[in-house]
Amino acid sequence: MKLARGLRVETQGKLRSDTKEPLGEGLAKLNVQIVVLDKREFKIPLDSRGRRNWKLMTEDQIVDYARAYCKEKRITRSSGLEHGPNKDNSLYIQLNARKIVGRVFERNTFEEVTLQGRTFKIPLNTQLRRDWQSMPNDEIVDYAKAYCKEKGIAKPSELTAGSKKDTGLCHQLQQRKLMNRVFERNDFEKITLQGRTFKIPLNAEGKRNWKAMSDAEIVDYAKAYCAENGITKPQELREGPDSDYRVYIQIRRRKLTARVFTDIQVAQEASALTDLASALQSFGGSEK
Repeated sequence: MKLARGLRVETQGKLRSDTKEPLGEGLAKLNVQIVVLDKREFKIPLDSRGRRNWKLMTEDQIVDYARAYCKEKRITRSSGLEHGPNKDNSLYIQLNARKIVGRVFERNTFEEVTLQGRTFKIPLNTQLRRDWQSMPNDEIVDYAKAYCKEKGIAKPSELTAGSKKDTGLCHQLQQRKLMNRVFERNDFEKITLQGRTFKIPLNAEGKRNWKAMSDAEIVDYAKAYCAENGITKPQELREGPDSDYRVYIQIRRRKLTARVFTDIQVAQEASALTDLASALQSFGGSEK
């Protein structure tokens, strides 16, 4: 008879009728197979042909043996007992016939995760994978907030890529449209220029949403930005040390460049004329 590796098996002759065996009195006149698993001895009754006679064992006895066997062979699923390299078909068939496979492979129905000093219970499916679908929205949002805070995640993109990612969680948040509840964002970015505060609208990714601003608002902001940073020409806004290429693109696409820089040019010309007049006056006064 072929046996799984690592098992010590002995065939024992007829037992005395007064021997107290856990397998019952019916084994008294039968041969048994002794199997050592996890430093324990299990006695499996054999039929007249030397095959294991599982029918003479109670459900508790079979479950006890199957648990020890699976622990010894590191079998964690019923498929491993049925088809794996350490399979035992006859044992699996008996467990399945008696509908006690579940008693052998008792699984955790939840995975406990501790975040920010709190313990969350994530439900697991039959494949021992996280079953997000069985969690209500509030629980997913609560867990996601704690997870992101624990991992220092500030953007949805950081939840989908990198070492801190959790694609399963991210998929659920996107599918249920809960991302905004996790990453509560400001609708505006406040910027102070020339003693004034401007509110630049933001999109769902937290980026400036220039499209949501009117022409007048963009011109007003661009003028203040240029004045704050000493920008006097469009090319300086495009690629200078204090440039803002996106503002430049917006005023160019909307054909607002002249409206932004006309006042600056007029002021420059007026200043130049004033300087010239002063210079001429000084020069004329020096001839007297």
